[in-house]
Amino acid sequence: DIEGGIAAYEAALALNPGNILAHSYYGQLLVEMDEMEMARSHLSAIRDAGGDGSWAEAALERAIATGVTYNF
Repeated sequence: DIEGGIAAYEAALALNPGNILAHSYYGQLLVEMDEMEMARSHLSAIRDAGGDGSWAEAALERAIATGVTYNF
C-alpha cells in the first residue's frame, strides 16, 4: 500500500531527518510514482546529511536516471 509506505517514510524522517536510507527508499518510491522532482529533493537531502558516495546516494541517483528501483 503506497499510502502506508509514504506514511512510514515520513514518520522515519520526522524522527531522524538525516536517515539517508529512508531518504533513498522514499525517493525510489517517488521515482516509481513519476515524482522526479520530489525524488531529487531526497537525493539532495542524502548529500546534505553526508551521504556522498554511499549506497543510498548511488541507488537513488541510479533510480532517477534509469527508472530502475530496488525493492526488498
